[in-house]
Amino acid sequence: MSNKLIKQHDLTTGDITKGIWSFAVPLMFGNVMQQLYNLVDTWVVGTYLGNGALAAVGSSYTLMTFLTSVIDFGNAFSVFVAQNFGAGDKERIRIGIRKAFGNVAVFCVVISALVFAFAEPLMKIFVTAPDSRDVIAAGVQYLRIEGVFYIGIGILFLLYGYFRAVNKPMMSVVLTVISLGTRVLLAYTLSSVKAIGVVGIWVAIPIGWFLADAVGLMNLHLTPAYHNREKMQERYDELEP
Repeated sequence: MSNKLIKQHDLTTGDITKGIWSFAVPLMFGNVMQQLYNLVDTWVVGTYLGNGALAAVGSSYTLMTFLTSVIDFGNAFSVFVAQNFGAGDKERIRIGIRKAFGNVAVFCVVISALVFAFAEPLMKIFVTAPDSRDVIAAGVQYLRIEGVFYIGIGILFLLYGYFRAVNKPMMSVVLTVISLGTRVLLAYTLSSVKAIGVVGIWVAIPIGWFLADAVGLMNLHLTPAYHNREKMQERYDELEP
């Protein structure tokens, strides 16, 4: 990954307005990309799969929005990393990375199990029409596929938070483009195959998450805050109860 693309923005020196905009614009672009994906996703489903699948997407997406509480881990982690990055305590950041990923993994496993077990009752809360059996079935399928791979989005939110905290907002944009670009491409390609249909859209989402995770983790290891692993292990052992 080009260093120019993921360069660090120093917000402690120089022109304040320029610094704020240099940090804000990449985040704005990432949000625009997210909304663009939602539009394309809706278009693909409506064009190739019909109104029933479109209704399932709408209802399932509403449920998954409630379940993205894992984003709060990313926000909390971002604050933690930013404070310690400003204080120059890189060893504590490295320890925090390990602990944050461990906590998110446990949280996501619990959420995955709950979603898989209660997908149908959850869908029936939002879809109550008597002739909506197919919509509910498609929505349950969506929730279970996304739920099984929930850890993918959990890791991605942590990576977003980390790169924002170490003043590399463009890396968050890169991860967003990889995740959403993969989802759009695969959703369009797979859903147009009759034998796959709507499942192609469901599967495209976690594939996008994990590809972005892979790129983010590789770049995380390249940041200065992740060096000196021997000292990290010593400090980690000291903090362990």
